[in-house]
Amino acid sequence: MVTDLHGFLNETAAIYQIQCLEDAVLCAFDRESFNTLRKQLPSFAEGFQQVLTDKNLALQQRTAMLAGMDAKQRALWLMREKPAWFRRVKDKWLAGVLGMSRETFRRLKP
Repeated sequence: MVTDLHGFLNETAAIYQIQCLEDAVLCAFDRESFNTLRKQLPSFAEGFQQVLTDKNLALQQRTAMLAGMDAKQRALWLMREKPAWFRRVKDKWLAGVLGMSRETFRRLKP
């Protein structure tokens, strides 16, 4: 799941665009419909809360990785955590996730 949560909660325009790297299903909710779903379907509300929790944990892990590892360690971390990405995602995107240039990533790529 990808969302601009800030824009959604504040009812403002999104601050970024989403580009899918593979086929995806788009579900769009206005705020009223979203709140109705949360009230009428407790499982929807629980699922959304779980997604928020998972995304927050992933953000914390990525922040710790970027702050606490050198470039080689970050490349190895990604290989260990997301090995399928190396087959499906372009090097420039992987380099961006790791906070390095594509050239540096290519030199360090396991």
